[in-house]
Amino acid sequence: YAQSNQSREDIRDQGAEAFNAIDLLKTIPPASTSVTYPSSALGNAFKLAAQLAAGNVGTHAIWIKTSGFDTHSQQVNTHADLWTDVSDSLSAFDKDISNRNVADRVMVMGWSEFGRRVQENASLGTDHGKAGTVFLMGQQVKGGTFYGDVPDLGNLDQGDLRTEIDFRAIYSTIISDWFGQDPLPVLNASYANLGFVEKPSSVLKLRSRR
Repeated sequence: YAQSNQSREDIRDQGAEAFNAIDLLKTIPPASTSVTYPSSALGNAFKLAAQLAAGNVGTHAIWIKTSGFDTHSQQVNTHADLWTDVSDSLSAFDKDISNRNVADRVMVMGWSEFGRRVQENASLGTDHGKAGTVFLMGQQVKGGTFYGDVPDLGNLDQGDLRTEIDFRAIYSTIISDWFGQDPLPVLNASYANLGFVEKPSSVLKLRSRR
């Protein structure tokens, strides 16, 4: 009986969240008519993200997923299509938020849960690797450079790229310099500040919105 009541409460909570999301979407600005996004799921997700950013509804972080990069075979053509989608989606998103005058308080962080090995396998693909790459995009990002050394293909870690930066240092920098918060309670340890954020005051204004 207790479990049945809990199940009903869980369903009610999920229903309430769904209706709240619908109400929220009614308040945000419409999709851009001057920027053309890819018709892919990724393109549509970035289109909605631009609307949410422009709506200033108190959203602090938007998580967008894309898949297909786990290419153990036939990697070249697959990655060409996937990265074209990523590039076109990001380009449209950047133009959209610039047109809406919110680009100064939006930062994009792109990462993968695992990297790829350097050497091609027998199926014209690559297998899981240790190190990966994180990219950051935004007006408040000190970009145009590598943070960490340029990958050295002649100095590998058992066939993998060597890790140059602890990924928690990236999160620590964002929590501290972008969100203006103390990263210690989140990460439970101190990590280097990589210095890639300009520390925008507009983010603090957005963070204080209720």
